[in-house]
Amino acid sequence: MSTASPTLLMPLLVGINLLGALALDAFLPAFSPIAQSLDASPEEMQQTLSAFFLAFGVANLFVGPLADRWGRRPIVLGGILLNLLAFIACALVQTPGQLIAARLIQGIAGSAAVSITLAMIRDVHDAQAAQEAINRLVGFLMLGPILAPLVGSWLAASVGWRGLFMVLAALSLFLLAYAVRNLPETLVSCERKPPGMWNAMHGYRLALSNRRFVLLCVSFSAGFNGLFIYVLATPAFLGVHLGLVPTEYSMAFGFVILGSSLLFLAYQRLARGAMPLRVVGWGFTAMAGASIANLATNWAWSADISWALLPIVAYAGGFALVAAPMQVFALDVLPDQRGLAAALLATWVAMTNTAVAGLLVPLAMHSALALACASALLLLISVSAWYFSAGTAPHRPI
Repeated sequence: MSTASPTLLMPLLVGINLLGALALDAFLPAFSPIAQSLDASPEEMQQTLSAFFLAFGVANLFVGPLADRWGRRPIVLGGILLNLLAFIACALVQTPGQLIAARLIQGIAGSAAVSITLAMIRDVHDAQAAQEAINRLVGFLMLGPILAPLVGSWLAASVGWRGLFMVLAALSLFLLAYAVRNLPETLVSCERKPPGMWNAMHGYRLALSNRRFVLLCVSFSAGFNGLFIYVLATPAFLGVHLGLVPTEYSMAFGFVILGSSLLFLAYQRLARGAMPLRVVGWGFTAMAGASIANLATNWAWSADISWALLPIVAYAGGFALVAAPMQVFALDVLPDQRGLAAALLATWVAMTNTAVAGLLVPLAMHSALALACASALLLLISVSAWYFSAGTAPHRPI
């Protein structure tokens, strides 16, 4: 195990992940002015999201093995630097195609900076402490979806969308300078893997042939997308079905994040000292109750802001409880290649984000009930995959 200081590491990992949230979400409130300025169609603007997710997922296939070979620090620093350059590129684009290309670069940068952070946590903690550290990280990261739209809305209104990207570039520069000085290397030299594409391919073959790892990836990504589908469908869900104007989106996000954060803290307190498998079961129970309530209320009434966000809050709180132990379980399937495992899990999530954004959201965005059904379907997939992973677990998970 690495001797790097966990106390010094956590603030850096929080900053790196919050920068990733800003890269993804901060420009969403500026969609309309960007589209008008670049004469971009709605489909082209949607492709800026799909490009980010696609690049993030594909790049992880290379980032993971590189982090296992050369160490975590150079990969993360390279990702922050590339993110800085991508923000500058976004600020200078003149066509929709250039913006899509810049977002592709940003997806690559995000994979290098963000996806390795889980492996870094596991490098310096044992399994139980890693779960607690990831829980703390999740607690901070739940601020991302509220801070990013708020920051994006304020900056787009005050300095314009190009200025927004330049401010984010400045934040990237500050984080890069701080990380160069303080980010430790968490992978000890004796645990690094030999170079070569064959070793990477062998690692991926082992991971993808491991039934438990694949099922954990399916479960985690489907459960996450049961919530994230509402983020991807924000203009339709908040703007059309709930009748909010774009300046009110951040308040809706704020309510969801604040409510789910309070629920998560309450759940954590109740679950303190419980076995991780039992914690996951409790989290899924909370998510199932929220999903049933979401279906019932949207079937009975037309969606209304007075209640439509409450089931989403409950679902998000339950997923936050599930997230940490499930990620630790996935990393520990490949204890000698945690960088590869973390990157492959991130790839799986990004690829399912892309599929949901491109396929499921267009099918479900026409009504709030259809979105509730799509979210429930994703949760059903998540619970089923978790249950069937029990065959290779020491105890039945649920």
